[in-house]
Amino acid sequence: MLCTGILVSCGPGQLPAAPTKTPLIGYLAPAAPGPSPYYDALIDGLRDEGYVLGRNIDLEARYAEEQPERFPQLVQELLDRHVDVIVASSSPAAVAAQSASSTIPIIFVGVGDPIGVGLIDSFDRPGRNATGTTTYSPELSSKRMEYLREALPAVQRVFVLWNEDNPVKKRDLEETRVAGALLGLDVESAPVRAATDFEPTFQAEAALGCPAVVVLSDPLTVRAASRIADFAAKHKMPGIYEGREFAEAGGLMSYAANRADYYRGAAKLVAKVLRGTSPGELPVERPTVFEFIANRDAERKLGVDLQPAVVARVDEIIGTGDGVREAPCGG
Repeated sequence: MLCTGILVSCGPGQLPAAPTKTPLIGYLAPAAPGPSPYYDALIDGLRDEGYVLGRNIDLEARYAEEQPERFPQLVQELLDRHVDVIVASSSPAAVAAQSASSTIPIIFVGVGDPIGVGLIDSFDRPGRNATGTTTYSPELSSKRMEYLREALPAVQRVFVLWNEDNPVKKRDLEETRVAGALLGLDVESAPVRAATDFEPTFQAEAALGCPAVVVLSDPLTVRAASRIADFAAKHKMPGIYEGREFAEAGGLMSYAANRADYYRGAAKLVAKVLRGTSPGELPVERPTVFEFIANRDAERKLGVDLQPAVVARVDEIIGTGDGVREAPCGG
């Protein structure tokens, strides 16, 4: 028998080995990443695990273009491409993937409540076809309020801007309320559902006085980070945000895990699945490193002075604070 092909040589009586299939990752996200440090963190994380895009791994991406109702169709497209694993960058994406298949491995990224939405049985032993990284960390809300109280001791009233269509954020709101009450703060809910709700919400809160603001991270609020920071500056409302995107956009302070770490963690889990481990046996990775960021330029625009003891605890300072200091609320 004559053996042909370019992959292997054959001995007497042997058939040529089947070609090795390059693993194909399906990537499912709410919107196209553009120049995204988070998507880049996923690709870099895979490279660190020995998987180089275009060399020994391929990736097929689908984006819902901010229309989550498209996820079921997009998942089916990935399944039709016979992907080996799906990386789902949001709760709706992960839920849609698991609804379409109970066998395809799913690695979710930064999902707040994977148990509550039915993706896993427990954090330590997911037990199904999904595992991933979670944003859930109960101490975050209390620490965020502690920093707010220490940085701005004169603040008495706080309103929490959050997406009421996201059930995970309702839990975060309640944790923030409890933490605020323990610190003597009056914490009010300011729910939004669409980008058009931000401006009237800030206007309504400004009419009630001059509160501080806490903004909970969510695809809706993150996409509007610059607008939210602009509204806060316009109405002289200092505050703290859940995610560095807000501090970079002009918010005063942020305290959260580094979102890129969620993607690097997801890459490690993808590698383990490709090497043969069932996702149901891989514990969900929770954040362990958090970053406290302050924006000196926002401090100037808001007309506030962060307490030196708090500034000394900041992990990163954005801006210089140079320029004319604007009047604070009521100034």
